[in-house]
Amino acid sequence: MLSLASDFPQLWKDPKTPLREKKRMIRLLIDDVTLTKNDQIIANVRFKGGGQKSLVIPLPPKGWQHALTDPKVVELVGELLSHHNYTEIANLLNKRGYKSGSGHKFNRKLVGGIRRNYNLKTRYARLRNTGKLTAEEVANLLGVTIQTVRKWGKTGIIRTYPYNDRNGCLYEHPGVNSPLMKKRA
Repeated sequence: MLSLASDFPQLWKDPKTPLREKKRMIRLLIDDVTLTKNDQIIANVRFKGGGQKSLVIPLPPKGWQHALTDPKVVELVGELLSHHNYTEIANLLNKRGYKSGSGHKFNRKLVGGIRRNYNLKTRYARLRNTGKLTAEEVANLLGVTIQTVRKWGKTGIIRTYPYNDRNGCLYEHPGVNSPLMKKRA
């Protein structure tokens, strides 16, 4: 028993010592272990000789916590949403060398997920808050069809602001002094 006490560290670290022997060694030393889990894990160890020791062990991070996006990236996505759609943001982040929480390159789906998970305001809502109009609103304002507004947007007669990757866009208000408004009068 005394030789076990002096040789314990050497025997324990020896790769040739099988697990069953290590288990026997532990059973010779430890009477009982009680684990309590709250904000941390508390291991109360009772030894065969009557001694006791409490160990405080921090909880390991949960699986999803390993893949959290860097707060710096979330903040940057929030800023970029005012001027770019998801694909453009993904390209900018990749160009700057950022990686997702799980170490991948960014794509539009990841950027959209960040926007949703962190409750960031959509590009559409940001544009609407700055007074941008839908094609229907511009058409009603100018007395033309929605198709005409879209055509004018594509040819640059009316300035467009894309809000997604599927050609969705909002339009600049033509302004009261615009020739387009005067045509209507």
